[in-house]
Amino acid sequence: MKYLKLYEDFNSDIKIEEIEDYFLELSDHSKDDLPIFVEVEHHIVSKTWDDKSKKIGINGYKISIKFDHYDQLFVKKIVDNAIIRLSNEYTIHFSRISKQGNGYNRKELPVNGTDRTTFVSDPIWKWIITISPKKIMESNSNKSTLLIIDVQKSFSKFFTNKYLSELNKYCKNFTDVYQIFDNHHDGKNPDKDYLYDDSPDIENKSDLYKFNNQKDIIEKRYRYDVDIDFFKNKMKNEKYEHMKKLEALKKLKVGDCFEINDGIRIVFIGNNHNWFECPVKLFNLLKQYSGKEVTIVGGASNECLQDIFITAKSLGVNVIEDKKYIYSATHCNF
Repeated sequence: MKYLKLYEDFNSDIKIEEIEDYFLELSDHSKDDLPIFVEVEHHIVSKTWDDKSKKIGINGYKISIKFDHYDQLFVKKIVDNAIIRLSNEYTIHFSRISKQGNGYNRKELPVNGTDRTTFVSDPIWKWIITISPKKIMESNSNKSTLLIIDVQKSFSKFFTNKYLSELNKYCKNFTDVYQIFDNHHDGKNPDKDYLYDDSPDIENKSDLYKFNNQKDIIEKRYRYDVDIDFFKNKMKNEKYEHMKKLEALKKLKVGDCFEINDGIRIVFIGNNHNWFECPVKLFNLLKQYSGKEVTIVGGASNECLQDIFITAKSLGVNVIEDKKYIYSATHCNF
């Protein structure tokens, strides 16, 4: 059983490494001039009483994060997301920030309006979090939603069999799993029904895996080097002229969403995929989760996954990226 396994190898560093993965962005920041220090260690997280009135401790972990005043917003964003993700399998006992008694960073900063610099001392902030593994019933009882992006056979060179196996186990933590796959397969142009229909016929089913708790599969398509002219015949002329002007003036913002003909929305992404054409079925799903929390995994980071992440954000979805299960063209965690 999962619960027993957690305690069976409690003294192993494997669990510590897994917890550290939730804070990789902070650890990577240590290469900068103002490093962020992250440490995970075994810890007695709290004390309670058993049936014989004997005081006992709960084995768990303590996460210590030290950071500079200038990194407060960056750290808070990463840690808040990590706590939400950790809560799937761990009970959060304690989470607090302090600045007293943690020392100071002394650094050289420029003086505004001059060519001089001065040395200042900033307090080192410390964020302490304590956690312990949940019992198996607690771990699997959360009602939550998972979006899996582009984990399909045609992209399997970018991830491993271990990744596929671990992702399928991860799906058991969610009650609703949706697979969003790309139909840009073998260079063939697919039927356009996937864009306009609420229940389109699914092409290339042989390219797909089946995941635990999967509720539905939704087609979409990525496009490179697409500008407003690509969509000119799909919108009224006045809308085209308005968007063309925004594009020329570089006033388009990432996440800007526009409705064109037949109820299709296009979203400005502004990276490798300049625009994302959102199918009606996907749009309706994301609107359903507006104001709610949804976890997103799959790939590829900064490409197809970013298309869905930005689109969901623009529709008001509280999207959480679980980076442990996100692959890129050059990296897979498993």
